[in-house]
Amino acid sequence: MTGENQRFIQVEGTVVRLVGQLAVAELKPVEKAMREVVKQKPETLTLDLVHVDYMSSSYLGLIVGTASELEKAGGHVHVKAQGQVLRLLQLAGVDKVVTIEECKTWGPPPAP
Repeated sequence: MTGENQRFIQVEGTVVRLVGQLAVAELKPVEKAMREVVKQKPETLTLDLVHVDYMSSSYLGLIVGTASELEKAGGHVHVKAQGQVLRLLQLAGVDKVVTIEECKTWGPPPAP
């Protein structure tokens, strides 16, 4: 999907877009990016995982924790995902805590 191990974090307003394989080693930068958006107390934080090929289960806790924190401020988390990542989120029950939208994409990931 993303080619030669390309991975990056892109933040545009209240959208956090992740691309590539999300191993435990990338957790801290992603957590930092999401924390920065939560500080804005948006009505909705959108987490775009459409171009993520693999996601460590460590990210499940980050997503649920972020949703809980944002809910206290009156907001919610909206996740866009597909394929294995979507199935992981559903199997783990994350869809009971956040809104998950299945998105299909056929094009290349956005540029960093």
